Amino acid sequence: MKPSIPWRILVTDRNPRVRRLLCRELESEGFRVLSASGWGEIARAVSNGVDCVVMDLNLPSQAGQDGAALLEQLKRNAPYLPVVVHAFSSEEALEAGTLRLASAVVEKSGNTEDLKAAVRRVLAHGSGGRKA
Repeated sequence: MKPSIPWRILVTDRNPRVRRLLCRELESEGFRVLSASGWGEIARAVSNGVDCVVMDLNLPSQAGQDGAALLEQLKRNAPYLPVVVHAFSSEEALEAGTLRLASAVVEKSGNTEDLKAAVRRVLAHGSGGRKA
């Protein structure tokens, strides 16, 4: 069943061009998309309510934290929230120790179809960040 209000997806990426591309692609699928480039923006968006996060592990470090540490912090604060890790390779995600925290891992490429499919899949699997 399709929700009456579009799913809210938060896209994080250190590169503003990539963020804009992913936002456009996900919006074309009917999602409501927000973007963030660092932890402060991520925390605000999550506290305001999102259903899924697309997370770049190469976010700029904040107070010595890398993307993997930010993912761990995000999952501590919002364990119900599905996170699709968008990494250069699954090996990168494995090295960062994030596979256990991610709902899905998608390799970055010029083709966004795999990412869109992963977002749809994790949202279909549960209710996303929406609370019943």
